[in-house]
Amino acid sequence: MGKGGILNPDRQIGVREPLAGVVYPPREVLERYVKAGGLSLDTLPGAFIAAFEHHAAQLAITGPDGSMTFAELDERSDRLAAALLRLGIQPLDRALFQMANSPELVIATIACLKAGVIPVCTLASHRELEIGQLGRHAEARLWFVQGDDEKFDLPGFAAGLSAEIPSMAEVVVARAAPRPGQRSLEALIASEPAAAARATVRALVKTFDPFQAAVFQLSGGTTGVSKIIPRLSNDYLGQMRAILAAMKRAAPEVVFSGGPMLHNAGFVCHWGPGMLIGSPVVISRDFTEDGLLELFLKYRPTWCFIPKPLLLRLIAATRRRNADLSFIRSIATMGGAPLIRRDLGVRPTSVFGMAEGPVMMTRPDDPLASLEETVGRPVCELDEVRLVKPGTTEPVAEGEMGELTIRGPFTLHGYYKADDKNRESFTPEGFLRSGDLLRCRVVEGRRCYVFEGRIKDIVKRAGETISCDEIERALRDSPGIADIAVVPVPDEVYMERACACVVLQPGAEAPTVRKFGEILSQKGLAKFKWPEHVQVFDAFPMTKSGKLSKPLLREAATQRIRAAIPEPNRI
Repeated sequence: MGKGGILNPDRQIGVREPLAGVVYPPREVLERYVKAGGLSLDTLPGAFIAAFEHHAAQLAITGPDGSMTFAELDERSDRLAAALLRLGIQPLDRALFQMANSPELVIATIACLKAGVIPVCTLASHRELEIGQLGRHAEARLWFVQGDDEKFDLPGFAAGLSAEIPSMAEVVVARAAPRPGQRSLEALIASEPAAAARATVRALVKTFDPFQAAVFQLSGGTTGVSKIIPRLSNDYLGQMRAILAAMKRAAPEVVFSGGPMLHNAGFVCHWGPGMLIGSPVVISRDFTEDGLLELFLKYRPTWCFIPKPLLLRLIAATRRRNADLSFIRSIATMGGAPLIRRDLGVRPTSVFGMAEGPVMMTRPDDPLASLEETVGRPVCELDEVRLVKPGTTEPVAEGEMGELTIRGPFTLHGYYKADDKNRESFTPEGFLRSGDLLRCRVVEGRRCYVFEGRIKDIVKRAGETISCDEIERALRDSPGIADIAVVPVPDEVYMERACACVVLQPGAEAPTVRKFGEILSQKGLAKFKWPEHVQVFDAFPMTKSGKLSKPLLREAATQRIRAAIPEPNRI
């Protein structure tokens, strides 16, 4: 036994039966990380089972939708896993997830891990383009949807689109009655006797390979639909354990993860590690100002991840009601550390991470300058960081800004079925090219990193990544458009919003934000990707070589917006 997981029965280092399309680390690399303690021979579902059994009587999930103990979570996820296997779903099949944060999302995720099914971490807000392409690319056989979304009929959406994913076998609906041909999550759980399900799951999990893919995360995607990131069972588990150790997290704690819970940030950094040490997870979908504050005052979370838009709502409610949140030990954030300390009186934890694996965090005992001005350092001491001149392998001078390249026990070795992308995403020595610009800074003798921006053509809106190229291609043929370029512009609430910069054909009327939204809706793109500003230019700024200069265009668009130059029917 390792630290509470189930060992690979033959203690073999390296995957036993490779899954086509997954790039696995070389055996000698894995041996080095296992020897150094970065990777264990435990599996992620095995570690969760051990934790659930050890903390059986304690609360696992709580919130407005009710509470359940670890024993109840263990039993319900066992029964769902057994039901999926009885339907003919098999280990290494892939499952699409379109569910908002809920107890059912956690149950379904754990059930998939126990059945050896690989969750594909899509979003409830994804639409035809994203789900169709990701479902076909992953060859998904299972699709979980939430039935009580007030704004969108996800069961109906799945009923209409499932035929376009040839591999799709089953659609499972949570929190509502299923459509004809679909399955009810609650009915599947009820269909399996608890004792038999437990025996089936325990026997199956003992056969799992710790070096096999366990979760398919999604990249930000700079050229269209997101790329798929295979995360291996012991690398995902190892990263959770590394975060617990680096942040000195220990029970008792109460976890709140305000972003999408299947995003890498929520799963691997917050609620996943919390459950490994027996921490209850507070779940809510009421993200209004008063709803957030009431949640905090009633359930008193101590370890929190709050995206900046929600953070601003919590601050506003706290000020208005003069509430005391001193029970919070730390709030993890991307870009909101000064607000957390100044307006809530809580110690912030600054975070930088990628679904591809690398995670940096400030530490609980870091000096104030590090907490508020840097993103800390890697949570794993085995991570190797090199800052290079973008597009090269040439290191930058100490203290100079450069592109982050990194390798380590939890870092991707290759995107799923993406040979062309893989050839350009890694250095000859196997370092992942992040596309992010960082600078090393020494604070009171500690090496930390400062995030400076991205060289990738994306918009980072409240933690969601938007491909500028994808939106440009979708809008390029719009009536009256001679040229279009999408750039990120700074925003106080969302960090960045997408601005569509256009050059019009002679005599054409300027497009509106609303019109562009209608076009993108018709093309099946998620609403969070729609541009929220439109700026009309006579011509775009160019580089000396005659190419579009997006940095100059972004600067011009930002200046116009800050100067409040009227935009076409902004909504």
